Amino acid sequence: VNLSSLPGEAKEVVLALSLGDRTGCLLENASDIQSGSLVVSAGSQEVARYQFSAHDFDGEKALVLGRLYQKDGWRLGLVSSGFRAGQ
Repeated sequence: VNLSSLPGEAKEVVLALSLGDRTGCLLENASDIQSGSLVVSAGSQEVARYQFSAHDFDGEKALVLGRLYQKDGWRLGLVSSGFRAGQ
């Protein structure tokens, strides 16, 4: 997500992942994820990384990994929630 390209009134961006046959994804659910990461960069500089795997979730078809929100500038909040029924 390029934050500078967002409309000025944008205050939050939800970082989500949808899995399963209806999404065109090859993985059926989160238990198929061997390893993954959410990486936040400023230019070419990595400023945050959240590693996750099947051990963090249990068969969910939709994941909310984090949210970017404005509060005295942009901040990252990790959410790490899963939903079995999908999105």
